[in-house]
Amino acid sequence: MKLNFQALSKQLGSQLVLRGIDAEFSPLQCLALIGPSGSGKSTLLRLLAGLDTPDTGAILIDDRPLPTRERALRKHRARLGIVFQAYNLFPHLSALENITLPLERVHRFRKSAAEQIALETLERFQLAAHAHKKPAALSGGQQQRVAIARAVACKPDLLLLDEPTSALDPEMTSEVLDLLLQLRSEGRPMVIVTHSMGFARKAADAVAFLADGQILEHGPAEALFSAPKTQALRDFLDKVLRY
Repeated sequence: MKLNFQALSKQLGSQLVLRGIDAEFSPLQCLALIGPSGSGKSTLLRLLAGLDTPDTGAILIDDRPLPTRERALRKHRARLGIVFQAYNLFPHLSALENITLPLERVHRFRKSAAEQIALETLERFQLAAHAHKKPAALSGGQQQRVAIARAVACKPDLLLLDEPTSALDPEMTSEVLDLLLQLRSEGRPMVIVTHSMGFARKAADAVAFLADGQILEHGPAEALFSAPKTQALRDFLDKVLRY
């Protein structure tokens, strides 16, 4: 997969969140977006997901620009798996139902086929015993694994994750990151916003460092962490890796 950001800008209210971003990632396997809070990482991910549209510029996937009309954007979003940091599970539905619902409503699977896919996915993620539990009866790590299971059940072209471990304790964080490493090893393309530098260094083949709404540096993960070129990235890594 090839991903290209061209002169991408986005303003939210009075704040210019993204400032003319230009970057190309090819081939894209696992791209980690890192940087301080408020740097524009989540906004960039939302634009890629088609949940927002840029004010200027374009995003191209495999040399095809993302659509701007809502009907075409719905088709684009249907080809993605999206995981938010707040899980976004339906609280009144079981883990099984949280997965079957989009399979039926968005991807038009018959109920029996959707349930079969959901059960197989829960089994794969070691969640089969929790299939009929509602989110409130699951731990934070289990809820996030259900959210990831829901995102991958439809076999998306691209998996997008926005700080999927930010609300988890260290043990649950490790549990979720291990699962993402497994998906990465299977060759599923993903873009992840993360504060876990260890995961970014180990799992990502490309890293983009954002600050003040711009990609100040991007390239192979090991190169960025071993020999950052900008003072901004050196300062950022010094802070987050200090303890």
